[in-house]
Amino acid sequence: MMNNDRRLAWLDLESTGFTELHKQMVYQHRILEVGVLVTDDQFNVLAQHVVVVHHDPADVLPLCDDIVRSMHTRNGLFDDVSASSTDLASAEQQIIEFLVEHGVQAKASPLCGSGIHFDRMFLEAQMPALNAHLHYRNLDISAVKEFLKTISPAFEPVKRQSHRALADILESVEEARLYRDLLAPILAA
Repeated sequence: MMNNDRRLAWLDLESTGFTELHKQMVYQHRILEVGVLVTDDQFNVLAQHVVVVHHDPADVLPLCDDIVRSMHTRNGLFDDVSASSTDLASAEQQIIEFLVEHGVQAKASPLCGSGIHFDRMFLEAQMPALNAHLHYRNLDISAVKEFLKTISPAFEPVKRQSHRALADILESVEEARLYRDLLAPILAA
């Protein structure tokens, strides 16, 4: 049975580092961009928002490895980070207000996304109020994908990998719809 009143909070963030992260590194690396959207329980996008966090390039570029530096130069994120006037605390507050405005009350939604453990670590370290607003559970689309790949090794949905937060989170919602459509006939039986 569907509960169309349920609101799910989806999030993706871009940062100065993404590989080999452990708890201490999420305090050193910087959040550059956060894409957040709200869906109903059928993964229909109800609202979306993106926040780019201001940093001085001299402070963030040395934190990046060659892959991240190239990726965020190519996709324009570093230019947007330099031009932004939003600090991290303002970004966090803005996102919480966006979620509440669109029906995601405190502790009501798991953190939804792909590879969401990465985002959760950054939220715990750098956006604790936002982390506290979300339920402790995660709805991780990449975990479903890994499960399906285990059952059928040839299964591999195409990823565009723009490495911009809003585009990536929209892609995760599309992927959730794909998995829902694959599993719905089995679950209905």
